[in-house]
Amino acid sequence: MTEHIEELIHPRDILGVLDACARAWSPTHIRAYADVLVREGGYVQGDALEEAGHIGLIMTPRYLEPFVRCGGFEDLEALAAAIELDVRQSPTRPAIFVLGSGNTGLPLVINAVVGLVAGKTVFARPSRRNVDAIRTWLGVLDEVGGSEPVAQALRERIVLLELDHDSAEYGKALARLPVHQAYLWGGAEAIRETAAVLPPDVTRCCFGPRTGVLVIECAHWESLDDAAKREYARAVRDNLLRFDAALCSSPTLGIVIGERQRARAVLDELTAAIVPEPGERDRLARLPGANARRRDMRGWVSQGFSLHRGSEGSMVLLALGTLHDYHERNQYLPMGGTYHDTAGSLEL
Repeated sequence: MTEHIEELIHPRDILGVLDACARAWSPTHIRAYADVLVREGGYVQGDALEEAGHIGLIMTPRYLEPFVRCGGFEDLEALAAAIELDVRQSPTRPAIFVLGSGNTGLPLVINAVVGLVAGKTVFARPSRRNVDAIRTWLGVLDEVGGSEPVAQALRERIVLLELDHDSAEYGKALARLPVHQAYLWGGAEAIRETAAVLPPDVTRCCFGPRTGVLVIECAHWESLDDAAKREYARAVRDNLLRFDAALCSSPTLGIVIGERQRARAVLDELTAAIVPEPGERDRLARLPGANARRRDMRGWVSQGFSLHRGSEGSMVLLALGTLHDYHERNQYLPMGGTYHDTAGSLEL
């Protein structure tokens, strides 16, 4: 087997380079990253700036070192020994593949930097919506690499693949990748088609569209003080409008534990505590099907549901019914779209 000992870089040195990149991640880089997300990906400006701000944190040792411990290594020396063994036993440099998602570039960056610390080459396929933002991030590594040989070596270990997931070229390229692990983020179609063309012995870790459940216990809500209720309401608003606008793992089904009238009172109080966030209508406008879903929900009142709307113009809409109401509605009314059409609204 071919040995690659001459290419080994100690994880401590890798962390040092990434920390230098984090310190170099300036307001200019943040604005450039956010601007391309807004311009080319249709991101909301506030979300884009917040994501860009996280990029610097992701490259710091205090963020990355816990991943080392989660990997079962007591310290960086143990990780360095494992990397050396991995390199000796592999006919090619150990490598991973990362499929990025369209709604955020953070998972790709996280997988990439953790992969670098673990001594891997990273083959990454960003979404067309954020590929230029990823290039902006890599630009910092290029800048640091101008005076740092280790940074230059790390930059060479990140290879961007800019191919459509439904193209023949994409399948051919992935089938030849010398990788052992693949981290797949994004839409179900992209994950499915990517997983199908990867070499059969590659371990696939899929982080596709997921769904969560909101559980509200009436007695618990009633025990909260006003500050805690406001925080709870803010979390509901963020999950239904801010985060679910990116189709993350926000709740798409809710359960209320308590008598019906008591549950209605709780939801009235909850929605009254929701403070609207600027741009809520713009968020919903990005999602085909969201407005149709809300119109459908207004018709559920005839099937026993009660509607609870956010205060002061908030776009949050909750529909509360019993299991009997749920079955009656599905029997007499057309079924709605997929659960990813529920942004801004929730059935409980």
